[in-house]
Amino acid sequence: MTVSTQSVNSRYRGLILSIAAFLALIGVLLAFTFYTSSVLERNTTLVNISNKTANNAQAIIKDLFDLQSSVGEHINSPHQKRVRERLENNTQDINRLLTSMREGSEYIDDADNSYQIPNITTATEVAALNEAQQDWDKLKPLITAYLKGASDIRIDSSDELALAYEQAKTSSLRMNDALDRLTSEVYNETERQADTIRLIQILGVAA
Repeated sequence: MTVSTQSVNSRYRGLILSIAAFLALIGVLLAFTFYTSSVLERNTTLVNISNKTANNAQAIIKDLFDLQSSVGEHINSPHQKRVRERLENNTQDINRLLTSMREGSEYIDDADNSYQIPNITTATEVAALNEAQQDWDKLKPLITAYLKGASDIRIDSSDELALAYEQAKTSSLRMNDALDRLTSEVYNETERQADTIRLIQILGVAA
């Protein structure tokens, strides 16, 4: 009777340990999935923000070309005012986006959508961001100098506009190249994370 009881207790003990090990494994898999999901979300946000920065840089060169082509048009015309306003907004937006990617902060777009932008961490990403920042630092002061007097009819800002446009032809392309490398690095990191998730899931199921 005693031997039988011990045998039953041993079987129950083994079953309880098995269930505990199974639940621990499930817990580890869930925790890992939660962590990797947050990493994937971070990378997706970075890709979107990097693309938005590049698009803004392209919009800036288009607006500068538009303003350059319409020299002689009254500076207070609806067209001129609209393009200058868009140019100023995109300039401020690029400032915020580059700073946010470097430091990590909240970003609110024109539609009042809020994004928590994670900061850039890997060496390759930092190098690409630094290159984009360096070219932006060359272009931004020229745009600011143009916008400073562009709405004043007493000031001739054509020289400042020409300088900003010529610099934009170089800086915007270099910024796009740097941001494209940044996006590619983040995308490759996302693929590596996805492969890791699949491997862990397979091992977890096998276990």
